[in-house]
Amino acid sequence: MEGGVNLRNWADLLPDALGLIFSNLSLQETLTIVPRVCKSWNQAVSGPYCWQQINILDWSYRSNPDHIDHMLRLLVTRSGGALREVTVSGIMNDLTFSFLADHLDDGLWDDEEEEDEDRVGGRLELRFYEGFGENYGNGWV
Repeated sequence: MEGGVNLRNWADLLPDALGLIFSNLSLQETLTIVPRVCKSWNQAVSGPYCWQQINILDWSYRSNPDHIDHMLRLLVTRSGGALREVTVSGIMNDLTFSFLADHLDDGLWDDEEEEDEDRVGGRLELRFYEGFGENYGNGWV
């Protein structure tokens, strides 16, 4: 190559790195555009790399509650037990909360240091809202 520049193919990036990059995109772009670029990007979006932190708050304000439940189930399943944070509005029933609890990795629960609020690892942060901008609940599950 001229000038000693070594160009690398974006498709060769590690899935973790792709997940970090894709986390800056909108939900719609991540689910509809990114998977069509190439096989490695599709695999990154289909796996847990993009879904450790699920923030569908803006999308959920504009969506039907049944669609919110369906989307949460899809994304939580894709997280493969690596889920760390969920931010959403419009959860209408306890079945969705039960689903979230049932699909957490057993390693997330830490009985020994339950009192230590500075320790983030090992817990799932769940933020749920009702209405536009009104904080309905925020806490540790």
